[in-house]
Amino acid sequence: MAYSALLAAALAALAPAGPQSPMTVAKKFSVDYKKAMLTKDIAYFEKNSTEDFQYIDTKGNKMAKKPAVEGVKMGFAMYKKYKRLDQKIVSARRAEGGVIMVTDLDLEATIDMGGKVGNMVSKMRNESLVVPVGKGWAYKRIKVLKEDTKIDGKPVKM
Repeated sequence: MAYSALLAAALAALAPAGPQSPMTVAKKFSVDYKKAMLTKDIAYFEKNSTEDFQYIDTKGNKMAKKPAVEGVKMGFAMYKKYKRLDQKIVSARRAEGGVIMVTDLDLEATIDMGGKVGNMVSKMRNESLVVPVGKGWAYKRIKVLKEDTKIDGKPVKM
């Protein structure tokens, strides 16, 4: 349940391709990500990840695109109201045929866990690889480097 919420927080969206600097690409992703999260736009996440997309949690467990998108849907179903949704770009550099960016996410939301309302606070550091696709960029990999999630003040193990 919280895993799905974290996955939703980890995924982001497309930025236009071109000669942009890595930081320019990262900034566009950050803006688009926040908009998609706030509007619960699942199609945005489906369209802007490669077919071979991988989500990797802090334990090294890998998830392919289809189950990752399903996790986003489950997370969106839980979110009732965002209290805080901030993302800070730590770094952005060219590598692996694309841009690798490291971001810190700070999320607080009221969630519904099957009729029980709670408060979720999550802080994550993600390393994401985005690659050129057509006229834009898309996520190829998101790796969670660190995460600390609590529901009603109690730690949640991922």
